[in-house]
Amino acid sequence: MSIKLEVEEQDISLASPDPNLPPSFDHSHTNITQLEDQIDSDTQYTVEDILVAFAPPSRSIQQLIESLETHRVNTLTELCRIERVAATCENEEDALAFQGPMTAAWDYYVNSNQFLTELRGLTRSYPLCSDLLYDAHVRVRNDPNSNKSWNLAWLCLVKIQEDDLVSGYAALEATKPEMWGGREPSTDEAAQLGACFEYEWNKAVDTMLRHWSVPPTWF
Repeated sequence: MSIKLEVEEQDISLASPDPNLPPSFDHSHTNITQLEDQIDSDTQYTVEDILVAFAPPSRSIQQLIESLETHRVNTLTELCRIERVAATCENEEDALAFQGPMTAAWDYYVNSNQFLTELRGLTRSYPLCSDLLYDAHVRVRNDPNSNKSWNLAWLCLVKIQEDDLVSGYAALEATKPEMWGGREPSTDEAAQLGACFEYEWNKAVDTMLRHWSVPPTWF
């Protein structure tokens, strides 16, 4: 004996929205692709974004400053987001409150090796030489014009470009025997590998510098 169940079809696109659902899950989503797009767009925000959007101005500013002071935020993208908030402060006291913590946070980002880690994440095929970054850091510290910016990472990236550090270190790295299984490379081999290093390292530096549409400088 068989039992046949009949199910009434319903057009869910015309059904009334469930009052218990959040506004973003209303009847305007007529297919799963649209719903996924909505979810994706809703999840692109960080804790810092939420704090800025919903907390009272003074409270959100203080929480962002605390996230800098505790190094809870220590990635290029997140530091740049907070930096943009600081740059748009209408209250002079809030802007001044950001200065010390923002400067210290960028110093920590560079000195904690997070800067090198992210650069190497952009140069996976030909990992960036740590000596290059160390050299850029030293040059920035010894340059009196470096006081034009609070942002040590940006200063190092600009110094790498201005002093053409990539080409020299790429050529040096390409001649190291450890790059060739312990043997000495030929001139052509070293030149070819050096060109690969140079291309990937320059691309990584350019990629990072695109985070700033306006140079982070005092003047």
